[in-house]
Amino acid sequence: MLSVDENEMLTKVDAGTPVGELMRRYWHPVATSQEIKENPVKAVRLLGESLTLFQDRQGRLGLIDQRCAHRRVDLKYGIPENEGLRCPYHGWLYDRTCNVRKTLSTPFIPLMLTDFLGFMLLNDAA
Repeated sequence: MLSVDENEMLTKVDAGTPVGELMRRYWHPVATSQEIKENPVKAVRLLGESLTLFQDRQGRLGLIDQRCAHRRVDLKYGIPENEGLRCPYHGWLYDRTCNVRKTLSTPFIPLMLTDFLGFMLLNDAA
């Protein structure tokens, strides 16, 4: 029988834990290609992290933090663009690696919204 400490060590998968670091070296199914075709933005919970999976208008996939760094808006409501995913609140544009590519000083109001309100490797070394 496992001790409480051994059980904690073997079952915790958050970043910085032994099993969490091990699991981040493997591929994990998070969505089918059909899901992404139907809705190009999807909230994903993987290994204790809340993330947003998206497909930009060029067909490239991105997996980024769930919340915008500016106002913590949920990016599952983001707007896919050619270069990445745009935050629906202030319009910050994130690329596929979660880098901010463009910022706007005024609230972003899209003129038209679309009808949307694979495997991923979650490892910094990749």
